[in-house]
Amino acid sequence: MGSSTASSYPLVRILTLNLFMRPPGIKTNASDYKDARLDYVIKHVLPQYDVISFQELFSFMNSRVDHLLRAARAAGFGHFFRSKPKSVLDFSIDGGLLTISRFPIMETDSVTYPRGKYSDWMAAKGALYTKIELSNRSHLHLFTTHTQASYEQVVLVDCPTAMIRRTQFQILHDFVVRKTRDTPVDEPIIIQGDLNVNARVDGKISSNAKDSRSSEEYDIMMGILRGEPTTSANSRSPLTLSPTPPSRENHASNRPPAIHFRDILYDTLGYHPVTFGDIVLDHSGVPKPRDCVLSAGPCSTSCQRLDYILWGTKSANVGNGVQAQDSPFSDSSQSFKAVPIRTYVAPIYIDDGMKGSGNCPVTQISDHYGVACEVQLKD
Repeated sequence: MGSSTASSYPLVRILTLNLFMRPPGIKTNASDYKDARLDYVIKHVLPQYDVISFQELFSFMNSRVDHLLRAARAAGFGHFFRSKPKSVLDFSIDGGLLTISRFPIMETDSVTYPRGKYSDWMAAKGALYTKIELSNRSHLHLFTTHTQASYEQVVLVDCPTAMIRRTQFQILHDFVVRKTRDTPVDEPIIIQGDLNVNARVDGKISSNAKDSRSSEEYDIMMGILRGEPTTSANSRSPLTLSPTPPSRENHASNRPPAIHFRDILYDTLGYHPVTFGDIVLDHSGVPKPRDCVLSAGPCSTSCQRLDYILWGTKSANVGNGVQAQDSPFSDSSQSFKAVPIRTYVAPIYIDDGMKGSGNCPVTQISDHYGVACEVQLKD
């Protein structure tokens, strides 16, 4: 099939999904049913989207990525970029990242973070960059990443895994700035993936399911990715910045335009939805794990929001401590060639027929929910 263009796809459907496809031999319970879940993705998920970023799709000692790529090409995804494969001689496994696209990918690049902690030490975690041609006159600059996970019951902002994430976000910010330094201001920049920062203040129980508050680590992450000068890898929290003093305006003009990232899922809902460790209430109102096959232990009912699509726009007038809720996105997007019109959580539950087959007795395609966005292309 030929490459898609804006004329044939005026609406671009984007998905990010931690697919939970770990290397062979690693499983949570009796089985992770990796092959059956991958086949379900090929048959039921690929047709619904135009650009997909996967995390935790590891190619180490297996051929699942190659299998998916063959099927994706047959389904119209003619373009892809993946984490560099690793061998046993590398003393690490690959980063598990893959972006596939129906639209042409014009440029690619990647960055690898320093080794993480605990089991993350084995994975070459990092970020992928793809410059995707949406039309003859407009591109999407897409970054997908998977950062250090936390394994503590209570994650403090100064715990070792959170500090590692902070360093990774600084590396990611610098990578994004470098790759988009010369891009037109009307071309969107997206960071998406499993960022492993729980944005929810009160995880657990449905009484606060729509709590509008954000966690401290979330605020720190957003500050770093926006390049707020008082937010760094070593800071505890971002501070509101003062306007640039007149005496420094000439120096500031030499800097690249700030990239103002917005959490468009939060902007849409007004709260942080659960994307990992979701629950259901039994007939007595007692919370139970939504998934009991791919998840186990306290994390299976942790009610965290770990997965994101962050929409970035370049402007010389934002980034000075402006928060997402301070200015409606619609007011700042009129001149852009692509704008998000719908963002939502994509749980991707397995249908009853598949469960009844005995080949894949899981209730959802991953231990994470996906996050999806529909982007409207403008002339």
